Amino acid sequence: MEAALPVTARKRPAPEEARRADATKKKRARYDYEFDDINEYEMLEEIGKGAFGVVAKARDRRTGETVAVKRIRGGLEADGDNDGAPVASLLPAVVREAGCLAACRGHPGIVQIKTVAAGGDDLYIVMELVPDAATLRSELATRGRPFSEDETRDVMRQLLGAVDKLRATGTIHRDINPDNILVTADGELKLCGFGCVTPARRVGCPEKPVGTLQYCAPEQMFGLRRYGPKVDVWALGCVMAELLTGEPLFTGTTEDDMFTEVVDLRDDFITMGVEAFDGTALDPLSMAGREVLASLLAFDLEDRLTAADALKHRWFTEEEEEVEDVLERPFFAEEEEDPHAAMELKFPGFESPFAAPAA
Repeated sequence: MEAALPVTARKRPAPEEARRADATKKKRARYDYEFDDINEYEMLEEIGKGAFGVVAKARDRRTGETVAVKRIRGGLEADGDNDGAPVASLLPAVVREAGCLAACRGHPGIVQIKTVAAGGDDLYIVMELVPDAATLRSELATRGRPFSEDETRDVMRQLLGAVDKLRATGTIHRDINPDNILVTADGELKLCGFGCVTPARRVGCPEKPVGTLQYCAPEQMFGLRRYGPKVDVWALGCVMAELLTGEPLFTGTTEDDMFTEVVDLRDDFITMGVEAFDGTALDPLSMAGREVLASLLAFDLEDRLTAADALKHRWFTEEEEEVEDVLERPFFAEEEEDPHAAMELKFPGFESPFAAPAA
């Protein structure tokens, strides 16, 4: 199969190529980042597509290791267009994504970054290749039936642990949905698709809604960056409902339609509480499961559980094991920690994009 991300062979550059290379070096030096050489990786085949390019399976020529490589086309360009998007914004986005992944190294519920490489004007995020993995979306489609409550509990335990780790590093994923969750052959789950990651600072800058509409929290749809890690908790509530029913919880295709559906759910919770699930596809869910789901999907932030608090709910602690044993699992977050301290990245050439502002 033809390589999805062709890499030029090493040869003596022609005069014009040499001039372009010099220009690239000058441009790159302005950013003061260090990148690996993408020529150290042999591209094998395309395995996925993202917003700014493709993801390919590749082989590290130095070690023989098989990895996944996400290409960000035009990531080092200073001006011009990339399929209609200003490419000047791509480098900071790559730094944010790489920085977040680097901060989460070692967590089993989050795909692991290897390095960031460059070639020409393109950047490449090199990550672990999860063997024989499928997305949670495709897993739902191929099995042909919803997840049982016990299966859903196991999935949610892993995902909530991963989201709590993100919170501890001071970041928000903003695009958690079944397409961005990998399922390994052993049933382990890993968050991926970090292209929308952002610092968890509460700022008031207007922004276009990001992420996948049907999984966006109500505060995320308002158009102001006045939200925090609980948008990821809301998205997990949507995923939990979809696991149990086999269908997306929300189906609106416009922001207005989505907001109407979200408000209707809020009103049902206000008037009926967890009995709002009666007579729906979620009717068989236990009372404890209903409590967790309703708390993940609480419209008001003060009523929405954090990932850490959700994991302490009796739905997780009483059904399988004692609380002490549950909290020993490696995918649970450690004690409360300072987000900025957690973001001291062990990543060559990168400063944390989430570092605390100078006093």
